[in-house]
Amino acid sequence: PDIGADEEMSKRVYGMLQRGQYSKAIQQMSGQKPADVNDPQIAEKVEKLFPPAPSKPFPDMPAAAKLHKLVEVEDLRAALKQMNAAAAAGCSGLSTQVLRQLAESTPVAKGLCNLVTDMMNGFADCPVGIHADAIRQLFTDTKLTVLLKPNGGLRPIAMTEALMKLAARLAQQCLPDGK
Repeated sequence: PDIGADEEMSKRVYGMLQRGQYSKAIQQMSGQKPADVNDPQIAEKVEKLFPPAPSKPFPDMPAAAKLHKLVEVEDLRAALKQMNAAAAAGCSGLSTQVLRQLAESTPVAKGLCNLVTDMMNGFADCPVGIHADAIRQLFTDTKLTVLLKPNGGLRPIAMTEALMKLAARLAQQCLPDGK
């Protein structure tokens, strides 16, 4: 096999992902075309696979819930290094690579630590007038791309927020066995 061709395709796909061209990148990698979600038949299939979320998808934090302590800058940076830098960004467009670059600045990293700690705590300490459910929704929205399979089926590809993946990784490390 021609290794040079694989490297060239990888660079093209990576560039597409950086520009937010997820459907094109997926098509390039898989040879499959994105499904036309405006087609009523495809839209119906997608809705059956992914029904709308309940109006209040998040339960309230229990009153006795133990809140996580503030994430340390070193822990944040270490967790970011463990994450896949080539993963596509979610709805916000913030990728792991962008978060890594932002975390190089200590003041920005401290702000990210505060945000991730709030995420881990379910935004339990939101100021008056700030709706925790609305904030949670921002971070848990997922970008969905649907590909057509050769047999006519659908292959969904979901891209979650890198910040949510980061908060989940750091919260997991707080568990007694770290798993």
